[in-house]
Amino acid sequence: MPKKRKLIWTLYPWLLMLFVSAIAAIIWLSNKSLDDINRILTERYLKHQAYLIGLAVLEDQETTNPEDKAEQLCLALAKKIDVTVVILSPLGNVWGHTAGVPSEFPNQVLSPEIQNANAGKPSTMIGHDYETQRDYIEYTYPVLEDKQLILIVQLKQYLVYEPTFLRDRMIRIFAATVVIFLFLQFVVITFTRKIKQPIQKIITFNKSIRTTDSWKWIPDSEIVEMSELVGSIRHVWEDLEEQIKLANMQYSEAELILGSMVEAVMVFDDQEKLIRFNQAAQKLFHFKDNNPIDRNVVELIRNTHLHRFVRQTLSMQRVREAQIVFYGEDNEEIFTHAYGCQLQNDDKQVFGALIVLHDITRLYRLENIRRDFVANVSHELKTPVTTIKGFLETLLDGAMTDPKSAEHFLSIALERTNQLNAVIEDLLKLSRLEEGTRSGTITIDETNLREVVEKAVTLCRPQADDKQIRIVADCSADIRASVNRSLMTQALMNLIDNAIKYSNKETEVRILCSQEEKKVVIDVIDEGIGIGSEHIDRIFERFYRVDKSRSREMGGTGLGLAIVKHVVQAHGGTISVKSIPGKGSRFTIQLFLLS
Repeated sequence: MPKKRKLIWTLYPWLLMLFVSAIAAIIWLSNKSLDDINRILTERYLKHQAYLIGLAVLEDQETTNPEDKAEQLCLALAKKIDVTVVILSPLGNVWGHTAGVPSEFPNQVLSPEIQNANAGKPSTMIGHDYETQRDYIEYTYPVLEDKQLILIVQLKQYLVYEPTFLRDRMIRIFAATVVIFLFLQFVVITFTRKIKQPIQKIITFNKSIRTTDSWKWIPDSEIVEMSELVGSIRHVWEDLEEQIKLANMQYSEAELILGSMVEAVMVFDDQEKLIRFNQAAQKLFHFKDNNPIDRNVVELIRNTHLHRFVRQTLSMQRVREAQIVFYGEDNEEIFTHAYGCQLQNDDKQVFGALIVLHDITRLYRLENIRRDFVANVSHELKTPVTTIKGFLETLLDGAMTDPKSAEHFLSIALERTNQLNAVIEDLLKLSRLEEGTRSGTITIDETNLREVVEKAVTLCRPQADDKQIRIVADCSADIRASVNRSLMTQALMNLIDNAIKYSNKETEVRILCSQEEKKVVIDVIDEGIGIGSEHIDRIFERFYRVDKSRSREMGGTGLGLAIVKHVVQAHGGTISVKSIPGKGSRFTIQLFLLS
């Protein structure tokens, strides 16, 4: 058991410790302040002396050499002042020194102080002389004339204190210590007497109450009043324990619900300061780098639409809704649907606002894609259908009687029908690819990649021969990858076919395969017309064409690269493109090896 002591002896050591600490702090601070004052005054004195010495050396420089004047001045000052004076040339040579002949001292051009002076900057250095065990201040002053360095004055003085000053300071500190100590004795005695009597009554009244390791258990008492008090305390602690358990459970449930919500949830007080948020809000606004609690929404989130929404929510009783756009770390747009409602207490007083932000960026982009897709499909289907319809109407109007015209019109209609069929076939391929990727029904087997490349090259050889384009495939027979042979062949055919279409005659298309530690890389390189940088980010979109008229003339559907992208994604890979207009393009497929 710990040794018991009276109240005065419990308080006294702590107060004494506080007193000693305060006195020590006062002495330290006073000494430090005086030392700082002494240093500042000494530095000012040195600055003033350096300026005067510089003026004295430059005086009558037309008739007197500054170097000779510096030496004479140092000899004169050595007998009058207790400051070490050094006058140097801009090159660091000593012209004058109060401690001896200038030739006895080495060149100081490499010292930091001289280098600063050469830059036109005065400098002050506080150091310690280990021989004399004294602190000193060294001030270096560049003397300029018409912004040109003429000479350098360096002054050094030891920091000293007057004995009478130190004695007076110690006497005052000792007197203050004695006064504070006596005042402490008076405070301790008075304070102890004030609280001793009520504490003694409390101790007497509660002698029957004992505590164990559990704060819930309080023993009973033979005194009726005390027994009632004990019973009352027990009931209070039991009710409090139940309320704490219930509050902890409700808090845990609320935290679990908020943490599992994909919507960003924030609670602001009536001063528009954030008081609570969930993980989704932290992810949206990147609160992890600082503490957002008790910070105003204007300071925390830079979005005027949200500021206005929070303000209007606090001022209006009805639930508010709005569309708010935020910008992420990479300046990408984040579209949200915001809901806001007031938080009121039992007296119907508003104490805050609940803001819920539902991220609809994916829905917004899907809607845009759907809208663009419908428009593109309508256009791609309508164009050949309109052409076919026009020629058929022409035939019905009498062109059938002219066999030559009828054959011409029917051949064009057939060509547009084939184009229409190609678009439909590519759309079906994309649909099957998306469904297979989503359902995981695409069959993937370990395959010799060289065989896939050779098959794609063989199927594209006739188009290349028509334009006298040379296809070079460099793929080692040792490279194997887990792919769907048919889909990967189709993807490579699309890339090679595009390379042939958009390359001039008598050029070269290369297919390069390489295997790294954890991936296989396939490059399709051409020497064609290239792709402008403004089109790179969109060329894999459906129906997107860099040159629409040229693409249609070559029979393209605008879906070839979209099919390639979906095939690569179905294999868990990536595709990228680099291109220089007029020099060619390089499409790179990366397939990651299964471990």
